[in-house]
Amino acid sequence: MIVFKVVNIKYPQFNTPLICMGFTTTIARASTIANSYRTTVPAAIINQFSLKEGDRLDWVLEADEKELRIVIKPIK
Repeated sequence: MIVFKVVNIKYPQFNTPLICMGFTTTIARASTIANSYRTTVPAAIINQFSLKEGDRLDWVLEADEKELRIVIKPIK
């Protein structure tokens, strides 16, 4: 299970602030021959960043002694 957590930060390139919310998605195998997986990007995130098919996401891992965070940023 991956939990996407969106914090209340205003990005200058977007018109509205992000809303605090949590999402749970399920990981599925993308291919039977490759060792890759996929998950669904929740509609609220698609709408927030005006994402469309073919857009790219930058995945960054951040860790400290208490937690591991996955920060996902749209590449525009």
